[in-house]
Amino acid sequence: MSRKTSTRGSSEPRKAGNSMRIKHKTVTCVIRCRGKILMLKRAPAVLVNPNLWSAVTGRVEHGQSFETSAFQEIREETGIGKKSLTLVRRGKGFRLQIRRGVVTLVQPFLFDSKTRIIKLNWEHTDSKWVKPADLHKFRLIPKFNLTLKSIEPL
Repeated sequence: MSRKTSTRGSSEPRKAGNSMRIKHKTVTCVIRCRGKILMLKRAPAVLVNPNLWSAVTGRVEHGQSFETSAFQEIREETGIGKKSLTLVRRGKGFRLQIRRGVVTLVQPFLFDSKTRIIKLNWEHTDSKWVKPADLHKFRLIPKFNLTLKSIEPL
């Protein structure tokens, strides 16, 4: 017989002794400009999902808000500053198992950008502004559809 206990930081029940816990909090930031969204190809050197396409993603630093982290990650990964961005929507967060026993809490955002000019950092090797209908042509990170669904409509 298993008893249910509460996972710290979560309202979802779990079985006692279950090793699944939230280890990280991350943001995923979809940036839209003139009907297209920015997709970034992750570099071979990154630890999570190398060589796959994604939006801006990053870990939330301890004590930092999701929104602050979102603006920081966008600036670091694309060079787009806060003044060029408008937060359109904060989607519903979801849990994602990134490896056995490790779960991250993903907080999706949708931003509008005034510019398509970007400067990539070391985390990415390529970028494309893409119509949402063409995303199926890309090798996307796992569960990227959950991010898109969370921030619909694009």
